[in-house]
Amino acid sequence: MTAPAIITLTNVHKIYHLYGSPLRQMLGYLGVGTKNVPTKHALSNINLTIEKGERVGIVGHNGSGKTTLLRTITGYTRPSSGSVEVVGSTQALMQRGYGFNDHLSGLENIRNAMVYNGLPKHALAAAESDIVDFVELGEFLYHPVKTYSLGMRARLEFAAATAIHPSVLVIDEVLGAGDGYFVRKCAARMRSLMDNTTLLLVSHSLDQIKEYCERVIWLDAGIIREDGPTDAVLANYRSHMNARTSELRNEAQTTTQTTLTPQASLRQKLLRSLGVARQIGAINHFVFQNHEGTALVTETGKPLGFALEITVPSSGQLQPLVLGVTEHGGFAFELELGTPRSEGNHSVTASSVKSEIGVGDYVLFPALRDAHGNIVALGDSPLTLSMAVANWSDPPLVHWSAQWQAGDRMLTPKISAWV
Repeated sequence: MTAPAIITLTNVHKIYHLYGSPLRQMLGYLGVGTKNVPTKHALSNINLTIEKGERVGIVGHNGSGKTTLLRTITGYTRPSSGSVEVVGSTQALMQRGYGFNDHLSGLENIRNAMVYNGLPKHALAAAESDIVDFVELGEFLYHPVKTYSLGMRARLEFAAATAIHPSVLVIDEVLGAGDGYFVRKCAARMRSLMDNTTLLLVSHSLDQIKEYCERVIWLDAGIIREDGPTDAVLANYRSHMNARTSELRNEAQTTTQTTLTPQASLRQKLLRSLGVARQIGAINHFVFQNHEGTALVTETGKPLGFALEITVPSSGQLQPLVLGVTEHGGFAFELELGTPRSEGNHSVTASSVKSEIGVGDYVLFPALRDAHGNIVALGDSPLTLSMAVANWSDPPLVHWSAQWQAGDRMLTPKISAWV
């Protein structure tokens, strides 16, 4: 027996006017001066039915209409034409703009969110206790949200949205927020909700969509390009995006020189910023595991590993690590490779079966750090890592939540975006 439809979109179009200034935008809202204003068709002729209890992933490259579709379903924006029908309550957890007041404390925002979402009085205390236990923010719950890091705020937003059991749960690009421990807590919480709700999920990680969703909708330039079983649609989408990435890279190589800062100059810049006047120890070799060459193009959720050889002098123990920097030398992430090493030569490896790094180009430098926390050596043969565009709807954030292993030791990466 077919489950009842809980979401129905019929001939939905969404057109945005591209006003050139705030004044023209204000006049446009008043219905004046819209003539000759350029427009963008964010959604075109969307016909869609989602049944109760379905778990649906939405994929498409940046600007394909994913977030606009979710905002239309949740009622955050109205379609320019067509109809949208949603049966029951909807809870939306979308990157930025959840509605928290930056000047109120985390606890005050929790209470406001519960009231705003219509939770009955008899359920408020239990919901608040559930959120407080889940986020593990301690004294920060009594501090203004404006003092929170991105990861702390993401914890609060996710917990508040998932403390309520809506008919439809909409999540856009937030399941990877925070460290690996919190991501695993999110996953467990998500599974507990799925038995009694309909899920619409946009995630940067296609593997995450595969894990949670049984059906996938592929949007391309505001239209539904494919709608079907998860494995089939994701396979076609991956092939399309890989081909698109290759085309863009080939065009860039034939028209311009590489945009990455020359690695020698980048290394000198890092040495100055880290205060390394004299190198202690040596990094003799640094390569990708299971990949030949110094450049790797991959996507989030895929395996990744490193191997390096170091020499530690008699002056003390040194910690091997990998520093990931952006093309302009900005710090992005850090991965400690096992325990500090004593005097001698050492071979070091670290790997993850499911890396989680945001879309973009990175330069990876092997480094050594002393017991005082100072970087004392930086390799002169870095690797380049390109994370291909997969399913971003907003500018990506760097986050490395996956589990890494060096020998028999699990590693904890440090990520600049959440500190």
